[in-house]
Amino acid sequence: MDADRFDDVARSLIAGSSRRAAPGLALGAIFTIRRFTDVEARRRKRKCKRPCGSCRACRRGKCKPKPNGIACGGTGICQAGACVCPGGSKECQGACIPDNQCCGACPQGETCCANVGECKDLLNDPDFCGQCGNGQCPGGAICANGDCGLACTPGLACFTGCSCVPRADPDHANQNVCAGLGTFTCQTVTFCSEDADCGFGRVCVSDLCPPFNACADPCA
Repeated sequence: MDADRFDDVARSLIAGSSRRAAPGLALGAIFTIRRFTDVEARRRKRKCKRPCGSCRACRRGKCKPKPNGIACGGTGICQAGACVCPGGSKECQGACIPDNQCCGACPQGETCCANVGECKDLLNDPDFCGQCGNGQCPGGAICANGDCGLACTPGLACFTGCSCVPRADPDHANQNVCAGLGTFTCQTVTFCSEDADCGFGRVCVSDLCPPFNACADPCA
């Protein structure tokens, strides 16, 4: 019942009573309305202005953290007022999954590496070159189609048996790498137009067997 309703009730009581009883009834109605107003004000003061979330509860008008360890969000637990994933798991699209899993399908050309729980480009990532086990390329090297090769400047020397040559793959234009034919010769080597022609761990380069592009072994 709101204050206007109380006011209507008070007026009806006064109108239907004797003149002698009217003042007492009026005072009683006013007291009742004030008491109701005070209770309503305290109730509103205790109510939180916005939702507290799954790991907080409204107490005396403020959102207070729930005890740690309470389940939330289906697979999470409350920690310091926030819904988090338990140890050994991580958040993925609103749920918790094991740390060694990737969140969703990996993009084309990438592999889900369980050791880090992330999608990695094993053909081009120097920190995960050719393998998920943190196969890091040495300083100054690039990952060339799954194998490490030193980035270089034409005219400067590379390791014995290797030359600083341009990569022929259109996706890596203007990139130079130290590479060599290894056990192959220009008569037995595979000619190419992109790295995919060479197979994993070999790179398509120019200048080793001109006028053709040849598959070579990166040198690092």
